[in-house]
Amino acid sequence: MPRAKRASNANLPAWARALRVRRAELGISQEEAAARSEVLNQTTISELENGKYELGNLTAARLAALARGLQWTLAELERAVGVDFGLGAYMESIQTQQMHTEYQQQPVYKLNSLVEKDATPFEYAWLPPGRGDDQAFTRALLIEDTDMERMGRSLHPDDIVFVRTDETAPIPDNLYAIVQESKVMIRRYVETSIGAAFVADSPALSGQLISPSKVTIVGHVYRVFSDFNNYGN
Repeated sequence: MPRAKRASNANLPAWARALRVRRAELGISQEEAAARSEVLNQTTISELENGKYELGNLTAARLAALARGLQWTLAELERAVGVDFGLGAYMESIQTQQMHTEYQQQPVYKLNSLVEKDATPFEYAWLPPGRGDDQAFTRALLIEDTDMERMGRSLHPDDIVFVRTDETAPIPDNLYAIVQESKVMIRRYVETSIGAAFVADSPALSGQLISPSKVTIVGHVYRVFSDFNNYGN
């Protein structure tokens, strides 16, 4: 009995050719692509590549599995096959689920909350947990000025710093929340040839050295959450 002919590239839908090309680029078999998808089987991969199964008939979850099997994001899959599956809401729900799994909603305070009695949060934000966090001593604070802004390592307005209020013994080159004349500010502790001091990173404030004897240390900045760069734990 003659075997059924495999569909030629010329007769394939563009999206089916795109799937074939992608798998060839990855150098994997249909079985491997199916295994990587964690949902689809080799038969489904074959039928899709040969245009026997309409790509648009796949559910959002199975499209996500196909993308995973070919090492694409859903958005990359849509671009590659030239089809808009209308998956915006689905992708948003997946991202929200991931955010809720990896992030925690935490209160964010203004700097002066460290010296205010019964301070209330300025806002709530989804923030990643980190080593060193301690519910009893950690406070997330909003940066609103450019005092610590410079090229390279910086604190920018709208950054969020995590401060441990139980860590007040200064260590050189670390950042601390300090109080001077009832104002809370973030400064770097340095040791110079003329003695220790708290300084701002901004070049505009480079001449302002604050003696440790003139301030109260109210917390140690141990990590930063920023749209520019995150450092710390």
